[in-house]
Amino acid sequence: MPTSIVNQIAIAYTDIGNGFPLLLIHGFPLSRKTWEPQVIYLSMWMRVIAPDLRGHGETQAPLIPFRINDMALDMLSLFDALGIEKAIVCGLSMGGYVSLALYKLAPKRVKALILANTKAGTDSLERRAGRYAMIERIQKEGMEALAEEQLPTFFYAHDTSAELNSQIRAIIRANSCKGAMECLRAMAIRPSSINLLPNIQVPTLIIASPEDQAIPVSESYSMHREIPRAKIVLINNAGHLVNLERASEFSAAVLDFVQFVLR
Repeated sequence: MPTSIVNQIAIAYTDIGNGFPLLLIHGFPLSRKTWEPQVIYLSMWMRVIAPDLRGHGETQAPLIPFRINDMALDMLSLFDALGIEKAIVCGLSMGGYVSLALYKLAPKRVKALILANTKAGTDSLERRAGRYAMIERIQKEGMEALAEEQLPTFFYAHDTSAELNSQIRAIIRANSCKGAMECLRAMAIRPSSINLLPNIQVPTLIIASPEDQAIPVSESYSMHREIPRAKIVLINNAGHLVNLERASEFSAAVLDFVQFVLR
């Protein structure tokens, strides 16, 4: 497992393949392990980098509070450490929030964007209250409480979720309570990226699942309308973790888009 010290944090990451770099940013409260199908498949055509975000997987959780922008800065510092001038950036869910923040901070370092099952707006008051309530539950009950709340929203098909539930539960439980609580706070207070959308000047692929229970597909359509060079791909019969539940379709959509961008 390679690590790189960026912003005084040891960031763990996977770096495999050759060619133009593709950065895969995972969602909450997961790790780079959720990108394994894409890492295996896409690394046959390009260089794939999949890091663990702060407080996730094998990356440290800092003692001080952090924000979505801090995670985006981590990704840019990782670019520097790996000698990457520009990359295609793909983020799912919270990874999409980080991807949009990264583009806002350094648009010249992004060749193209892939935004999967994510949104540009802020949390509703109800959603924000739910995040703070979850922080209190984690303090009392640990990461198992978070797993119990998140898992029902991750998958669409009961038979598929039965195969993946134990894997995802283990990933969630392995994350630090400190990291999870800070990420919940970071998401609750994150600024809106809606005003950024019309100014995105790179090719953008939006991947959405109509059956996603965590982020409504209407959010994806809203981004598609606002981003000038956006394309949208719908993957049916999938929940929030579309890249796992429909791994082949997701990977094929990403590869088609990447080949279009690089040709």
